[in-house]
Amino acid sequence: MDNVDIFALAGIWTSPNFMKDLCMELIRRYENDGWSARGELLFPYGDLYFGRIRQLREITFDMLPLTLRLGRYLGGRKAADEISKLYRGGKMVIVGHSGGGVAGVHAAKLLLSEVEDLLPPTVVQIGSPKCSIPPVLREHVIYVAAVDQYGKWKDPITRLGGWGQLGRALSMRSIQTSPAIREIPIVGGHADYFRNNNIDVTIDSFWRDIR
Repeated sequence: MDNVDIFALAGIWTSPNFMKDLCMELIRRYENDGWSARGELLFPYGDLYFGRIRQLREITFDMLPLTLRLGRYLGGRKAADEISKLYRGGKMVIVGHSGGGVAGVHAAKLLLSEVEDLLPPTVVQIGSPKCSIPPVLREHVIYVAAVDQYGKWKDPITRLGGWGQLGRALSMRSIQTSPAIREIPIVGGHADYFRNNNIDVTIDSFWRDIR
């Protein structure tokens, strides 16, 4: 039986169990497909009870273009360190909500350079700020955004950042470097992707990409 390790990365100011249902449902689906599945909840910026100002500063830093960060990663570094200790080998899936999606991309890049024989992890960004995607990961990142009845993005966090190296959300460079985008009609907004029936809508949007 093949392993699949799921790492759910929360954003800032997040309650400890916010992504638990998502993690459990992904485990259930993988086990139904015959995988040995395990899930871990990670908080690369700290949880609801960790310093709020510090969390905000760290995600703001991580959203800067790589050149301005001088190659440094804050949330991504913390996530990569935890993942490398927990990873069993096999398939790796990183699912990040809000700022956790940014940390997830950064962690995947770090892990590829640090974990021997690791295949590119699949990274799912849910309701996340946009960030530049390294070329080696571009075909392995799925971006999920909530839309309203008119098909307009309604989650304000998804309007932040950019996919281009300079962080310009509307530039041609940004369009060329965007990940696979999944637009979903959920009830509610940024904090509701995993609430009630929304959780199935959210997971169904990327399940075929990660199974």
